[in-house]
Amino acid sequence: NPNIFVPTTQADLSNGSNANKIASIQSNITLTSNLTLASGLIIRQDGGHIILNGFDIIGDLSQTFEVRNEEVIFDCSQTGTVTGLTPPTSFYITNFGAINDGVDHRTAFTMDKSGTGSITNGSTTLVVSDANFDASRVGQKIIVFNANTVTEEDALHTTIASVTNPTTVELSDAANATVSDTRVFYGTDNYNTIYQALTNTRNNKSGDLIFPEGHYMTSTIEKTDPAAQQQDGFLIGDGTDSVNVIGHGATLQAFAFD
Repeated sequence: NPNIFVPTTQADLSNGSNANKIASIQSNITLTSNLTLASGLIIRQDGGHIILNGFDIIGDLSQTFEVRNEEVIFDCSQTGTVTGLTPPTSFYITNFGAINDGVDHRTAFTMDKSGTGSITNGSTTLVVSDANFDASRVGQKIIVFNANTVTEEDALHTTIASVTNPTTVELSDAANATVSDTRVFYGTDNYNTIYQALTNTRNNKSGDLIFPEGHYMTSTIEKTDPAAQQQDGFLIGDGTDSVNVIGHGATLQAFAFD
């Protein structure tokens, strides 16, 4: 089919000779600069995806993407934006790189701060008795309740520096209180992936953004300017917009007190 091509570099996606064609993404393409898409381009998920790598994908609303399953199309896990695409009426949050690896070690689903973690004053060694840590957790945000008495909520906000064994990690910052049987939660921060997906959902003025089953963590959202919220934030239902956020057995949890 002459209207289908297989891009191997980001230049292929901006090349005007590929306007109004289908880009079959069969291998990963990592951006090295901002990418302005060729007019009318259709990005099709065929085994590969585009890694933003801190850069921006820019469309003019003549471009769209095809969703075949829940796999990644745009990896927005780092900084970078996807703007100006007219998406299909229904797509998955995972198409934008969201990862459902959140874990919350607490003894009950209440506001109580009890759980299965323990740490000593002045130490960076955290033990969580029912955890299953592995190397993929390094660098993730983690919250340890009652381990930082200098904050209003008594929570230690830090990242996982290294994994010692399935129940023990070293944190990037030390506790300033000794605590046991405390609540701990951690995971991939999906703030940018959720933000980019919601922004593009709005381009249609209506549509479904689907969260597949799993536990998604995100930074909390703080905006004080109502006008800014309506334009750039997570308030997406203003005016004639009709955007549905659908969870198929999904949990969306904020890193408290960010």
